[in-house]
Amino acid sequence: RGHVFVIPQFAIRDDGSLISPLSVSTLLKTHKSGSLEIRDPSDFEVGSCDNDQESGNKYFSPLNELWWQSTMKEITGAADDKEVLMPQKMAAMLEEVEETLSSLLASDKHLDLFASDSFPILMVDNVGPRNGIRTSTVAREVEEFGGKLCYNVLRLAQLATLGYYINTLPGAFALSTHNSRRATLDQMNDDTFGASRCDGCIMFVDEYESILEMISHDEQYRPAKAAILWQDVL
Repeated sequence: RGHVFVIPQFAIRDDGSLISPLSVSTLLKTHKSGSLEIRDPSDFEVGSCDNDQESGNKYFSPLNELWWQSTMKEITGAADDKEVLMPQKMAAMLEEVEETLSSLLASDKHLDLFASDSFPILMVDNVGPRNGIRTSTVAREVEEFGGKLCYNVLRLAQLATLGYYINTLPGAFALSTHNSRRATLDQMNDDTFGASRCDGCIMFVDEYESILEMISHDEQYRPAKAAILWQDVL
């Protein structure tokens, strides 16, 4: 109980000739050989935004590295491969990730919370790390935060702060290709609000930004309120 598995989303630059999906073993081989350019999906967005930050994806980079390492070990059986980190090192990296994520709920990290470009898939236990705790209650999905660039790291930071165990799920991944991106973009034009990551939180236009910030601040303080409630009730 109380586990969160992070499933990375990757994107590859291809010429459109890739028809069948890549298997995890093929993905590992191409990653190791460099025969395919495997990037973050946001890298294929056209143009830059006013609030772009070079460190926007740094909170997920260690998790992606741990995914590659654990997948290589579990799927290919490369336990003795010199490129695979020792279990102690991987455990230390996970602990550091959890501490870093928890620190993002500080008030001075508000922009970092907003501007994180990565958006991994989360598999979350609905049973929390304490008896009687439901994830859907203490760390709910916030519908108002819809958009490609809109507090993508917030929920994971909440879960880490609430004591959930953060880990990766070896072998599980999502992948976008030239054809899949084209199929999605063909359904909308450049003027469609939300088509660009630069549109930010698409449920709110600029004049209602203060409401959005109020919601985000409430969500930043949610784990602290939950901890106080646990102390009084449990």
